[in-house]
Amino acid sequence: MRYWVLLLLVLTLTACGASGSYDRDAEPTTKAVEPPPLGSLYGRVMHPSGTAASKATVGLRRWRAAEAFTTAAAGGVSCLGQTCLTGQYVEQTPEGTYSFPDDAAKSGDVSVVASYPSGAEAEVFFKKTGERQRVPDLVLWEEQPRVRQIGGLLFIRWPQQSGTARYAVHTKDNGQVSAASRATTRFVPAWQVSGELSVVATSDGTNAKFRYTAVPAKIQVAKPEQHPVQLDGRSCLQVRDRHRAVLPAGDKVEVSRDGVTFTAIPVPSPRWGVRNTLLGNDIRYVCGREVSLW
Repeated sequence: MRYWVLLLLVLTLTACGASGSYDRDAEPTTKAVEPPPLGSLYGRVMHPSGTAASKATVGLRRWRAAEAFTTAAAGGVSCLGQTCLTGQYVEQTPEGTYSFPDDAAKSGDVSVVASYPSGAEAEVFFKKTGERQRVPDLVLWEEQPRVRQIGGLLFIRWPQQSGTARYAVHTKDNGQVSAASRATTRFVPAWQVSGELSVVATSDGTNAKFRYTAVPAKIQVAKPEQHPVQLDGRSCLQVRDRHRAVLPAGDKVEVSRDGVTFTAIPVPSPRWGVRNTLLGNDIRYVCGREVSLW
């Protein structure tokens, strides 16, 4: 009798140990399954290998205006300002499928975005009909751009996402910092880049548009030497041989030719990237919050 009691105890402990060591966050290693037709929208998220990316967070965005929706879908910019309603997220199943409730979206311009812990994202833009709808597969782009600084420029390259994709370089702090094109390399001025750097690819599908964000690269840009000086209570920089003023904060700087008289000048907002302006050769000092010279 004692033998059977001991055997039962050992089997119970073994079962508990196996259950406790099970990794609930482990992703499937087999090909992703077809998602069951549930809710108003349903689909799946996958790695490039075709296996399920069940660790991805999936969200639904409902767009306020067709113009904002079209701009975001074409340009790779997602959900700026108040252009879309966010905040509706769902958990994936262990198999990497998801569905949104019946009342999540009845009709109109929507997008579904999948964000992976690595920083990779995939978003699909499409029109929601009044019926239950299968969302096109979201396949993560898990490449990471390679960056090399050459003097005042950054040389950035990355593998192709697809044959029809257009690419633009983005940074965490300054947003888009290059024009979009199909080339897979860019030279970007180092002063444009701050924080993490990534590449956004956009492409067209059947009745849908896609936006892919590569895994961000953490970089440390080598800044030229700055020469700070205090003038009449202002924090300024001596211009010397650097005449491009870069301004991450604010919209104007003060300049001086003699260190006594100061004139405020506006720094225009560019189409993309950080505010910057070229100073005249006669300017000796520039003052402003977080301003730098390049």
